[in-house]
Amino acid sequence: MDMTAELSKHKLVTKHSQVSPAEFVQETKEKNDTTSNSDSNNNTEKDTNCVLAGKIITAILTGIYFGWFLQKSTVYKPETIRNQFLFRELIMFKMFFGVLLTSQFVLLLLSYIPQTKPHIEAAKHAYTSSLCQKGIISTITGTFLLGCGMAVAGACPGMVLAQIGSLVPNSAYTVLGGIIGCLLYGLLHKYLVKVTTPSEPYTTHFIYEKIKVPYIALALPCMVLLIAALVLMDVFKPENQKWLDTKEMSNNETSDLRPKLKLSTCGEASSWFTEEMWSPSVCGVILGLIQLPIILVLTDTMGSSSGYMAITSQWVVTKRLKEMFPYMARAKSSIEHYWMVFYIIAAALGAALAALSSCTFFKASGPVWWQGLLGGFLMLFGSRLGSGCTSGHGISGAALLVGLSWIAVPSMFAGGICTAFAMEYSGTNLYVDTW
Repeated sequence: MDMTAELSKHKLVTKHSQVSPAEFVQETKEKNDTTSNSDSNNNTEKDTNCVLAGKIITAILTGIYFGWFLQKSTVYKPETIRNQFLFRELIMFKMFFGVLLTSQFVLLLLSYIPQTKPHIEAAKHAYTSSLCQKGIISTITGTFLLGCGMAVAGACPGMVLAQIGSLVPNSAYTVLGGIIGCLLYGLLHKYLVKVTTPSEPYTTHFIYEKIKVPYIALALPCMVLLIAALVLMDVFKPENQKWLDTKEMSNNETSDLRPKLKLSTCGEASSWFTEEMWSPSVCGVILGLIQLPIILVLTDTMGSSSGYMAITSQWVVTKRLKEMFPYMARAKSSIEHYWMVFYIIAAALGAALAALSSCTFFKASGPVWWQGLLGGFLMLFGSRLGSGCTSGHGISGAALLVGLSWIAVPSMFAGGICTAFAMEYSGTNLYVDTW
């Protein structure tokens, strides 16, 4: 992996807490221009290696954390995702609102602490820099395709990692479809960018800057609404009741339009730790804390789809290929993408550990193979076209109050709802129980 060129741009990452992102870039440039002493170069190289090691360790730990709570909340199950689009369950909404609530709280808190404010500014810049070549039409189109793929595969770019770790049938086809989607987008990027780039650049990406109010003026009302929504959903649709209803249905051998949730057989669940399902709302709120290490150490925000792009781009190795496919060349060598590679691999490991704790391997039904393949393709091609996935636009972008993200989220759900109902009424809402 060719990381040398990119690493040289990040030699003073450890000083983020003392300077703004713009000052950091300028200081790094000046430092690189004036440094000629061999000892200084050796020290800088050691610092760079330490920073890189810290980023990799952080990415692995946050990935395990991410996969664990996705698995424990059962939101990763294909039937859970499809049933959310059919309005039969609220597990995904509870998880989504919980993560969004905590993410917004973390962003608000860090933005008012002087020592952490530069990290927030750097993370905001990292997020919005990927939107410079995206307009409203491409965002709507891409995230609508993402939603369609979510319904078809019963997954999303982040949740399929938990499916892999939990050994959900045909989840490998979903990943394969996603890689094909990334590959096609990478090959077509130089043509697509000509039609997706806005004719006039955005003066700001943030809603609060557009209407000229402080971030807290919009963030606080959003957080209050999210808390109210979580309370209402837990009161009127408690998950413990759903589990009791499902268990009763299973005992009576009644039929349902979806596979029955299978309770853990890992002995007599002696503690909450070994239980198959934890509260989705609580899992979501705890999972949102993942933004802390990602922002403070990785100077980025929660996301997944860029990691797939980095993996897919590893074949771009020669000078000629890099000239032909510059988008994929950047994805191949970018540190910002590389941490996501470790993150997504670790997420599958985290889900596997969670499944091991409650003996829930092979517990969930999966999509039929062709739906996994097609759904994975639509998810990742749509994510790249719309420059964000459920974690990127849905969590980080929405929490940051990015205008395009607030367009992307309803578009994503619209695609998922339309596709889920089309599958339901056409009889193609299919599942399998074995690989």
